[in-house]
Amino acid sequence: MSTSRQSRKYAEGHAILVEGDDFLKRIPKTDPRLTWPIFTISEAARNLGIAPSTLGYWARPWGKGQQLVTVFPADGRAPTMPFIGFAEAFVIKAALDAGVPSSRVRPNILALKEHLGQVDHALAHHCVFTDGAEILYRNMEDDPDGDLSVARTNQKQFRETVRNQLQLISYGDDGFAERLHLPKFEGSVVVDPQVASGAPILENAGVRVEDLVNRHKAGDDLEEIAFDFEVSVKEVREIVGAA
Repeated sequence: MSTSRQSRKYAEGHAILVEGDDFLKRIPKTDPRLTWPIFTISEAARNLGIAPSTLGYWARPWGKGQQLVTVFPADGRAPTMPFIGFAEAFVIKAALDAGVPSSRVRPNILALKEHLGQVDHALAHHCVFTDGAEILYRNMEDDPDGDLSVARTNQKQFRETVRNQLQLISYGDDGFAERLHLPKFEGSVVVDPQVASGAPILENAGVRVEDLVNRHKAGDDLEEIAFDFEVSVKEVREIVGAA
């Protein structure tokens, strides 16, 4: 396959557009998005709005040893998930929210990785936004227990739902995720591995969500917290309510 021009791969009747050299880029092994763990499994699960056991399952190697999301070996209570792994988990959650049955998650994701050229950490690459929704969905059409006509009718809606979720991800020049808005906070909170060591922060103020929540748990009133961090009472109320 040529790496200098756009090329196409065909798999079971599904065309995938590959954007030449840009598509084939790999994230450097020394990139902080990949090398710096920012969350424990429990913290990542809480931020994504899923059960820790579910995220732990995605992080577990199966078959040929392929994890769905990137995590490091456990080291006590230290964080094990880098930003890239968090972005991968976010994409899987988006697929589930759009209607992929949980039983199809692993085979669909492995199919996506295979048909998008075996790019390392493909789930965190912009190719999922441009082409990947079709692969995330396609195996549903082969489900003997599913309604084929319903599956095909819902395909467009599924693709749009996934893309709406993936718009919360900002991608770098290399095509990989570099920043992510957390939907549970309605877009006001971001995770950026280059800021606050990847801790969720209030985007317009740079304040860590954890600091606001801890102050509230300590008994400080909303007005005092808002004054100290120079944010609005409404923002504090929304953050502590969603955290």
